[in-house]
Amino acid sequence: MAILITISREGAQTLRDFAQAMPYAVECLSQDTETLRTVFESVSEGLGEIEPDFADIVDLCSQAVANAQESIEGLPADLERTATAIDHYLDDHPEIDAGGTTGGSDGTDGAPHIGARVYDTKVHTRR
Repeated sequence: MAILITISREGAQTLRDFAQAMPYAVECLSQDTETLRTVFESVSEGLGEIEPDFADIVDLCSQAVANAQESIEGLPADLERTATAIDHYLDDHPEIDAGGTTGGSDGTDGAPHIGARVYDTKVHTRR
């Protein structure tokens, strides 16, 4: 499932929520990998000739968790900074309202209508 982040208050909050959830998710993976290793070690002698294959799988899982832990080390703080930057940008540009992209409060689909003034956020962010 893809997550679309817009330059909006909702987008900033989504980044903050993701920043909080990531370390928890990786910690759950770490705990489950330790459980996998413990179970594997308790049954490894009974696996016979496929034991090395299962040992490799457990090692790969452990390496993947270690990589994930290393990869997200600074990411939550970076996401928080990005969310704060979005908030500051929106504070400085009150004419931008990307929040309407998920549906208008007036029952419309949130798309620009004929004659509406549309702001190009790319132009503003490149300056």
